[in-house]
Amino acid sequence: MDRFIFFIICVVFFTATVGNAQDRVTTLSLEEAIALATRENFTLRAAQFDYQATRANEITAGLIPNPALSYMAEQLGEPEKNKDQHTFILGQVIETGGKRGRRLDSARAATRVAGHTVAGIQQQIVFQTKKAYSDVLTSKAALDLADQNVKSLGEIEQIQRLRANKGDISEFELLRI
Repeated sequence: MDRFIFFIICVVFFTATVGNAQDRVTTLSLEEAIALATRENFTLRAAQFDYQATRANEITAGLIPNPALSYMAEQLGEPEKNKDQHTFILGQVIETGGKRGRRLDSARAATRVAGHTVAGIQQQIVFQTKKAYSDVLTSKAALDLADQNVKSLGEIEQIQRLRANKGDISEFELLRI
């Protein structure tokens, strides 16, 4: 997940800085990066769907159990008439002792846990996105500093070459740069 977020930020950020002069320069703010990461994260989506399913279990927990109906036929095809036995059974569970209330409490607790799980995953994504964003900015600053160092070294080399050509320093001193 860290690599995915870092990859998205790097691609968008470096695509904006590298390219043709004709390309439109785009930037990605921290808020946009966070919105993109939370919108496209499959782990967060899965946790949100799990939360919705857990909320649906609350509704199911509050329902009265369905009645049960069964049918049974025995001794069919006996040579004697009227020996067939047909049995119908109708049953209804009657909940006592606050079972439904406890079931509802349990379902509500599971919903709270699922909600906290979603919030935790979202906070983790935001943290990882902020870290990746700052890593990209740090890398860009280090790259800019390295470019400045290369330019400065080139200028120093030119100055030292001029000094070597004029005889102020030896060729050996020029090689030490």
